[in-house]
Amino acid sequence: MFKNSLAKGILSAVIMGTVLTSVPLYGNGLHNSKIVYAATKKVATCTVDKLKVRTDSGTEFAQLSSDGTMVYLLLNDKADVLGEKKDKSGVVWYKVRFLSNGKSVTGFVRSDFVKVSSENASTPSDNGKTNTRKTAGKTKKSSSIKETSKYSYKGEVKTKGLRLRTGVGTDKPQYKIGTAGVVLPNGQVLNITGEKNDAKKIRWYKISTKVNGKTVKGYVLSEFVKLSVDKKAPAYAKVTAKKGAVIKTKATAKGNEFKDSKGKKVVLAKNDIVSIFHEITLSDVKYYKVSFVISGKTYTGYLVASQVKLIGIVKDTPKADDTDNTGDNNDGSDDNSDDNANNDDNDDGNSGGVINNNNGKFVTQRAYITSDKVELYNEADYKADILKESETGIPYKLNMNQEVIARKQYIVGNEKWYLITYIVNDSTGKQVIGAGFVPEKYIKLSGEPVDDSTGSSNKKKISDKAFEKELAAEGFPEDYKPFLRVLHRVHPYWHFEARHLGLDWEYAVSRESVVGLNLLQNSSNYAWKSMEAKAYDWANDAFIAYDGSTWVTASNKAVRYYMDPRNFLNEDYIYQFELLTYKPEHHTEEGISAILGGPPMKDTTYDYIASDGTNKTISYAETFLLAGVYSGVSPYHLASRVKQEVAGAGRFSSSVTGTVPGYEGYYNFYNIGAYNNTAPGGAVASGLKFAANGSASKAVIGNKSFNDYIKIPWNNRYSAILGGAAFIGNNYILRGQNTPYLEKFNFTEKNTFSHQYMSAVFSPSSESMITKRAYAELKDEPLVFSIPVFQNMPPVISERPVDIPSPNNWLSSLQVTGYQLTPAFRPDTTEGYGLVVGKDVDVIEVTGKTANKKAVVNGFGQMKLTPGGVNVISISVTAEDGSVRTYKINVAKEG
Repeated sequence: MFKNSLAKGILSAVIMGTVLTSVPLYGNGLHNSKIVYAATKKVATCTVDKLKVRTDSGTEFAQLSSDGTMVYLLLNDKADVLGEKKDKSGVVWYKVRFLSNGKSVTGFVRSDFVKVSSENASTPSDNGKTNTRKTAGKTKKSSSIKETSKYSYKGEVKTKGLRLRTGVGTDKPQYKIGTAGVVLPNGQVLNITGEKNDAKKIRWYKISTKVNGKTVKGYVLSEFVKLSVDKKAPAYAKVTAKKGAVIKTKATAKGNEFKDSKGKKVVLAKNDIVSIFHEITLSDVKYYKVSFVISGKTYTGYLVASQVKLIGIVKDTPKADDTDNTGDNNDGSDDNSDDNANNDDNDDGNSGGVINNNNGKFVTQRAYITSDKVELYNEADYKADILKESETGIPYKLNMNQEVIARKQYIVGNEKWYLITYIVNDSTGKQVIGAGFVPEKYIKLSGEPVDDSTGSSNKKKISDKAFEKELAAEGFPEDYKPFLRVLHRVHPYWHFEARHLGLDWEYAVSRESVVGLNLLQNSSNYAWKSMEAKAYDWANDAFIAYDGSTWVTASNKAVRYYMDPRNFLNEDYIYQFELLTYKPEHHTEEGISAILGGPPMKDTTYDYIASDGTNKTISYAETFLLAGVYSGVSPYHLASRVKQEVAGAGRFSSSVTGTVPGYEGYYNFYNIGAYNNTAPGGAVASGLKFAANGSASKAVIGNKSFNDYIKIPWNNRYSAILGGAAFIGNNYILRGQNTPYLEKFNFTEKNTFSHQYMSAVFSPSSESMITKRAYAELKDEPLVFSIPVFQNMPPVISERPVDIPSPNNWLSSLQVTGYQLTPAFRPDTTEGYGLVVGKDVDVIEVTGKTANKKAVVNGFGQMKLTPGGVNVISISVTAEDGSVRTYKINVAKEG
């Protein structure tokens, strides 16, 4: 994930080639105390994006100006060094001269933001070989870096339970309190004080921590502990690999080698010292992200954790390195004041400033919270709702110095807001990854970019071994696993969660088979339709409609088939189990754009008037992302649903053109309230009427009425997309019905077996096919599927109903010509009918009609009566499927 972060570097001095250059090191409070150069003329090259030039040596002096314009050195700009001078804190400043707007200017710059070289010095050559750094400690060790074997770094347990042992190795006894062995839970904070390999060369951490108020010490496997390091609290390590440590630009096994300015691979030499500010494990390999120095310039990259060993550092840190006490933070200092972000445009060293790319677009970067108990909003607006736990209603709160990812910047009125992603533990201790908005005053940007897609390691392929562990941990039944393995092979980024419903299978089937609850078209075969009482009229061979004139009750077999998840664990139908809640670590603008496909929404922007009265331009992809934050609903699902509803055939339907007569300027992207009717304008008009007037609901969401919460009226595209998403989320998804399957079959604890979004029993599977087509351009995204698991499921997967002939063997009418049956005929009654004829009557004529035209009758026509006694006339009806039903009439002669 992204819980730990980039940091300032430390670091070891670097010697490249055959020329020794003593360079200043300013990172995390470490620096060299003396600078020596061989040549007489020196040139300073700016190493940061924007560096202030001051009138004298110190931040208390004014910035130099020329013709009324403030003077800066920009990245890679050069200046002649005329001398050097220390400020009152001991920081070295260079007096420099250079051309600014065509005029020669002279001023002072801090030495730690420029690289000084001799004008006539030749560049060291590596003779075309791999650039392997020699260790500064072997030649001239910096007086300000002293290694020590004593250290204590924070770490966190990253598994469900981690045994604490008294020694190194799984063969060593478990640490015990009384008679109970100590098992450290997930999230337990540890103090790491050493590390050691066991006989199998597996690394263990020596740790101390508290268990039930008692301090315990011992050893734990390092692979299950993550260092709690960040920019402000890095760990330090020394290269121990005999052939050095290969530096990568990404945490990968192959390729992505870090290269110097000459294009040569960089390998840190044995005993080189680095600072660790981030840790990540991919494919069971632990990587550290580290800071190191090449030719006086600090770089960052990844190395395999086993290539280094943790060490401690004794620091000798002059005050000059850390803080510019003027509070304007324009000379590379790291000011932690809350209002620091107001000076973003003047940050010389990009320390805590906003990064923008070459197009002026805000770049995703790590950031830190600057106050305690900071609440998050679902929009960049103080009137927006506070983000809360869905179950308890407790607000999420961030704490001082907590690391977050700043993904977007928004200007609302005169204030900046940031859309951030964050990690918190909810009231139950469960880790939650979320997204929300915070105002500028509560956040400090690090200036260190991260992957713009999510700011997390969401694009992680799941190995077969890890996948099997996930299946077991989730508790999937064995008969689910073969299907999931097939899906995993094709989609190694997908995640599968088991939703243990706690419902007995047969009980759930019986409740979902209630007449009128699950429907399908009357055109379906008899096998698919219920013939229970009130579902089917046997006498008239008619199925009773429960929606319109054509939707009838599904049979028990049909319900079983569509309810059984095992029937749909394949590429066509898996999407009915897609988790529809917003997952900021998985849902990206790039993914949304892929779902939107071509026209009319992909790579398309629109204008609207924001709540602060300003004109805004925004893309549809970004709008759906913000709708996900606002509503808590998956923006992939929202984009897919809108594409299905109003953007077919590459153009918008009239529901979202804003031009429908009588409803000009209104939009309904989800067709909410758009029902078929015979009123003028039909479904489109009814949907736009909802867009204008909203719901009659008196519910209050947060501190808003329901219509305010769903942003009624929908008189611009932005409000319509966010408000419609909130309607869908509040009514279903945030209630726990968070997959298309659960929207149809409500097996949640709230209103179980009712409050179902759609009545068609096949809706989840049919929508899955539509979603699959909508996702056609979505490549290798880590979708999450929540698959239901019932108790006592049958070992045999529920079969798809097989078409059958009609079983209707009823008569709809029965008569004896010239006589009245007693009692009157009822189609559901087969016996007890009687009549009396004259004593001279020898023949009667029996007539009637079958309920189903394909049924065959034996017993109609002229029937002879025997003299004396009672004659029993039997009329047998054979249904199309061969089943037989017999009606009987007792005929007696007078006398």
